[in-house]
Amino acid sequence: MRPVFKRRGGSGRPVLALLVPDGVGVRNFILGKFLPLAGDRFEVHIFCGFPADLMPDEAAGYTVQEMPAYREGKVGGLLRYALQYAHMYRWRTPGMLRVLGEPRHHEWKSRLLHGTAKALGRAHASGQGIRFLEAKLHGIAGRHRLFGHYLETWERLRPDVVFCTHQRPSSVLPAMVLAARRLGIPTATFIFSWDNLTSKGRIAAPLRALSWCGAR
Repeated sequence: MRPVFKRRGGSGRPVLALLVPDGVGVRNFILGKFLPLAGDRFEVHIFCGFPADLMPDEAAGYTVQEMPAYREGKVGGLLRYALQYAHMYRWRTPGMLRVLGEPRHHEWKSRLLHGTAKALGRAHASGQGIRFLEAKLHGIAGRHRLFGHYLETWERLRPDVVFCTHQRPSSVLPAMVLAARRLGIPTATFIFSWDNLTSKGRIAAPLRALSWCGAR
C-alpha cells in the first residue's frame, strides 16, 4: 500500500526531511538516484552533520542546513551502548555473539565503559529491559538543549516524514528524531549495511527501518 501524505510544503508537495549525518548518507542517498527520485515527489530539505558547503553538487537546488552536533554525555553514552548490548544479548545471533566476544578496547576508560554497558545490557536483555533502557536514553535526549531547537525546527517545517540515512549516528538520532516523534511526525531510518540487522545492536529511536534486503 502506498503511503498517503496529507501535509504539503510551499511547493504543494509533501515534505521530506532528509538527515545526512556523514559520508555514508552522502554516498547512498545524495550521489545515487535517490535524491532526484525523491525530489520528483517531495519537497526535500537536507540536514547534514558536516559543513553545508561540503555537500556535493548533486544537492544543488535543495535546501541544505547544517545540524548542530548532539553531545550525549557520559551517562547517555553508557545507556546507548547498554541498549545496543541488550539487543545483542537478547537475540544472540552468530554475528552478535562474535562482537560480544571480541576484546576491542585497550584503554582502561574504554574497558570500564564497555564492561559496564555489557553488564547493563546483559541484565536488561528482554523486551521489558530494552524498553526500560530506551526510556532512560530518551529521557536524557528530551532534556538536552537541542531537543527544544529541533522541536521548533519541525514545528516550522512540518515534514511528512523525517528520514535518517543510516541507523547508528548518535549525533543525530536522539534529539532530532525524538523531537519529531513528540510532534507525531513519522520517522524512519535506513540499515546501511546488509549484515547490521544480525551483527549490531540498534538505537531504538525511529519507528520504521528500511534495508537493502527482505530481512526482518
